[in-house]
Amino acid sequence: MTDRDMQREIDRLRREVDRLRQALGNLPVRWGRGGGGGDKPIRVTVTAVGSDTLTCLTPDGQTITAAKPDGLRHAAGYYADLTSLTTVNAQRCTVVRGSETETWQVNLPYFVGCAIYVDYQPIGGTGMADNNYIDDNRDGRKWGVVE
Repeated sequence: MTDRDMQREIDRLRREVDRLRQALGNLPVRWGRGGGGGDKPIRVTVTAVGSDTLTCLTPDGQTITAAKPDGLRHAAGYYADLTSLTTVNAQRCTVVRGSETETWQVNLPYFVGCAIYVDYQPIGGTGMADNNYIDDNRDGRKWGVVE
């Protein structure tokens, strides 16, 4: 496909989106990638690690609070099979599942100074009131059982 053909296709798709927007009551559409809500992910630096959130510095010097991914939050309600979850620190917790007790730790821990990518206003929200950013977990962080 030539550059000219590609530009024609982009123009055709934009006309189609404009037609659909008009048909659907002029809903807002963003052209960016990622983030679910349309904006591109933002590379930020972690300045503090909390149980469910991360305080981060944006490239332009703003301080933001980003939610951790659902699967890394310290709330038993996020995990259907847990009886209880007790926070040990921001990256470690003790969980009870039936009669078993385990200690979980975030594998590939967050640390002050690490870079992460956050999404702004993802479709469906972040799962936390008054929080517009969420770590998109590009590094694949997950809970691991401490032996």
